[in-house]
Amino acid sequence: MASGAIIDVVLGLILMYLLLALICTFAAEMIASVGKLRARNLRSGLAAIIDDHDLLDLFANSKLLKAASSASGRVGPSYLPTHTFVSVFLEAISPK
Repeated sequence: MASGAIIDVVLGLILMYLLLALICTFAAEMIASVGKLRARNLRSGLAAIIDDHDLLDLFANSKLLKAASSASGRVGPSYLPTHTFVSVFLEAISPK
């Protein structure tokens, strides 16, 4: 009889923690999407990776990045696939 109560308590705690995790994840995603935090974080991360201001300007003004920015909104893309990043970076550092 006591083992049935323990199983009920353990299952109840597991379900409550799962529900709380789901609610917190949903709230964090809503805050990040409303505040466009991922796009700003990507932009500051790129600025930290690319030290040269001129190279960063060339990177920001590339056609691929502008297309990704226009597709996602005025703040900029919140995610850059690896192949897009490499293409834009190689385009920025290649001599004209």
